[in-house]
Amino acid sequence: LEIGHYLDDPSFLQESMDLWRDTPIASKVLHVPNLLKARWSKLCWNLAFSGIAVAMGGLTTDVIVEDAGLAQLADDIITESIHVAKADISRRYWQRQQGKSNDNNRSINTAIKEQGPPSSQLIDVEVHRQRLWLAGRTVGKYKASTVLDLVEGKELEMRYMYSEVLRRAQLASESQSSLQYSRLAAVLQMVEAMGRIASKKKELGIGTVPTLFTS
Repeated sequence: LEIGHYLDDPSFLQESMDLWRDTPIASKVLHVPNLLKARWSKLCWNLAFSGIAVAMGGLTTDVIVEDAGLAQLADDIITESIHVAKADISRRYWQRQQGKSNDNNRSINTAIKEQGPPSSQLIDVEVHRQRLWLAGRTVGKYKASTVLDLVEGKELEMRYMYSEVLRRAQLASESQSSLQYSRLAAVLQMVEAMGRIASKKKELGIGTVPTLFTS
């Protein structure tokens, strides 16, 4: 269980940790000094493995891991996702430093170009890449929640898991023109399309959700 504070206030973080001190799960409660970093750390796995699984019609994770082409695509998306995460964390850091919340603030863009946040605030690309692949290889025939929603004909969790990622990537690219996320964008656009088709299946005359892997 990871616990963080929206504004990363250390005093509130300590109070939240103290609440769990004498509970049976105290050893499993982790103190997260940067909540946005923690969220991105989890999301990078979802973007690669859940994203490809849904875009391909409902794959289990082991299929992605074992197929050379899909594994390479997953690796590319993981790398791009981490770079987008670092760029987004940098934006948030400088917004807080200046007490601003305007996504298009030019002074924030300039600050990001000149100096990044402390390294402790960012995700290490190679370390986290290896960590995500270890998770991907050990979960076996895992069906992500979005895959289950797809094959069961439920509405997909689009906004915060997928659409918001593209929005933040676009914002980040305004201040970091070298930021690359083309493969990530392509897969997320396919996921959004699958979501639209699934939600309109009756209108389109589709008897079942458009998926190849339902078992």
